[in-house]
Amino acid sequence: MQMPIAYMNAAGWAKKVEHAHLLSTVPLLTHVVLGSYTPEERLGNTGGTNFDVRHDGTAVNSLGLPNGGIPYLKRHGRKMVDTLNEADKKAVVSIAGFKPSDYHEVSLAAIEIGADILETNVGCPNAVEGGKHGPIASFVPELLYAIMAEMELLHHAHRTSWWLKVSPMSNPRDIEWIANMVKESSCSGLVATNTFPNISLYHNDGRPLLNVANNYGGMSGRGLKDIALSNCRRYRELLPGFIIIGVGGVDSGDDINDYVVRGGTNGVQVGAALFQNEDVRALNRIGGQYFDKYVEEPATA
Repeated sequence: MQMPIAYMNAAGWAKKVEHAHLLSTVPLLTHVVLGSYTPEERLGNTGGTNFDVRHDGTAVNSLGLPNGGIPYLKRHGRKMVDTLNEADKKAVVSIAGFKPSDYHEVSLAAIEIGADILETNVGCPNAVEGGKHGPIASFVPELLYAIMAEMELLHHAHRTSWWLKVSPMSNPRDIEWIANMVKESSCSGLVATNTFPNISLYHNDGRPLLNVANNYGGMSGRGLKDIALSNCRRYRELLPGFIIIGVGGVDSGDDINDYVVRGGTNGVQVGAALFQNEDVRALNRIGGQYFDKYVEEPATA
């Protein structure tokens, strides 16, 4: 079986050699997203639950970007990329940072290890520096422009393909200025969306899902789907012919079809459904459902 769309995991889990190996064994994956990575190693938010899933499939996390940073990429990145390429999967390295130069620095390390695509993560809501949440670049035009300018320099120097992963948007004008920036750049793909920031969720018995970050985190899973799907549809209207990857609440073959047909996407990423149990069989289940139901017959709305 070969997926006719781009099908991959979402950034946030696969950050180590063993993760790349596991994902290389999933037949239907066309790409594997590694990271996100920052310049320095980060332990992330510790001291309690920083990821959980509610009974309805809506998830929330405040992981705080744990990763091995550039040192890990330099030591192990080439092995991860080679493992994925040998399995006929493209290696997408997710890049994150706290200032524009961070994106340049991590991107150079990703280019050196042979990454096929850079995913520029400008929507992470859970990274804290100096005890404070930093600005989310997706919502700050000047900051996003500066980050994209760094990516432009790298693209012109190295001809590396790069995608932009953005936050979910509720203001229609935000989608418009982001689409205009993308049009004027060398960016080759848009990933919509990252998690919805600053959300508190509770179990039925009243317990908070998170006991770090005062129970505020980024919402993903089922509760994000309609928001992300609608964002994808609008980006498709504004960016005809452009690569758009949908992410948010993909837990079945029907969800994939919704993104492809209603959202006009070229593919999807799976996040919470994989992260919940860290079981790559979820990717086989979801992709297999889509393939069996929609690939042999034309997808319908």
